[in-house]
Amino acid sequence: MAYRVNASKGKLIYPEIMYQTYSQIEAMLSHHEKVLLFRLEIHYHSFESTNQIISKLVSKLKRRLNTKAYKFIKRLGYVWAREQKTSEAPHYHAVFFLDGDKYQYPGKIIDLIEDVCDRLDFPKPYTPKNCYYRLRRSQLGNRVMRSAIYRISYLAKVNTKGNRPEKTHDYGTSRIKPRQNTGVTQ
Repeated sequence: MAYRVNASKGKLIYPEIMYQTYSQIEAMLSHHEKVLLFRLEIHYHSFESTNQIISKLVSKLKRRLNTKAYKFIKRLGYVWAREQKTSEAPHYHAVFFLDGDKYQYPGKIIDLIEDVCDRLDFPKPYTPKNCYYRLRRSQLGNRVMRSAIYRISYLAKVNTKGNRPEKTHDYGTSRIKPRQNTGVTQ
């Protein structure tokens, strides 16, 4: 299936970021009939030569989600993109995917992310307006999915990538493997 992305002449995207992102969405939909997808921005106050801040956040978030208080969420999909053009410090755009039967709205999870950031002494993440989408396995090509893919494609833009140390990555994704025989194809 082809989706429109936020790219045009002079406004390019990295196809591999989009491919990895879409693969993770499909993998999540192979495990869950519904997937809640939401987007945040995480700014940091000083230069960071590695992506340890986002890695720590994801690690702590996974641990906290797999508790009774958060309905034992065992599978967290994500994609993040490191951006830094002219500012001294990088910032991250992140998209998280989780079981849409357990959560229909991201408010409680965003509160958790804010708490984890506070405990790690990171600035409070910025939550954009209309930051979430509810995806359904049976509706892969529908308007909601098209809108979500278009919005997520912003993370793949070329012009704010590459301003980082050589061994530091521009993006990262979860590594969820798709469940077999669910009707979702890759």
